[in-house]
Amino acid sequence: MSDNLKTIRELADEFNVSKQAVRKRLTDEFRENYVETLYSNGVKTLVVTVTGYMLLKQHFLGGNNTGKIASNVDGNGGKVNDTSDSKQTTDGESIFTILEQQLTVKDKQLENKDLQITQMQNLLDQQQRLALQDKKLLEEYKV
Repeated sequence: MSDNLKTIRELADEFNVSKQAVRKRLTDEFRENYVETLYSNGVKTLVVTVTGYMLLKQHFLGGNNTGKIASNVDGNGGKVNDTSDSKQTTDGESIFTILEQQLTVKDKQLENKDLQITQMQNLLDQQQRLALQDKKLLEEYKV
């Protein structure tokens, strides 16, 4: 595919796990934030973004070792190469790219929550107006 987008098969091969193991990690929330659908020759293919790749890599290859998050994602088999300054710069840039993508996702989530809050406030106002109308009607019927 591409250096930035990896298919489930490519991920499974790289992490030495089955495709089912990779799919099991692709929860609805993960898919919403880190998986894209590409169409090639009429075939639908799921690909994982760089951020999603790093999260999966951390899960399958190292658990909580944060040093592995900074490793190269350029197809070197998951091996960390700290001997070159250019590689370290690439790692830093990829971390910034990942963080920027995460911020974009969080911004979208915040916008969605703001919209939901606005809708809830409108519904609450509507409910209060209806309750007042009901109260007035009940008072009128009592008289």
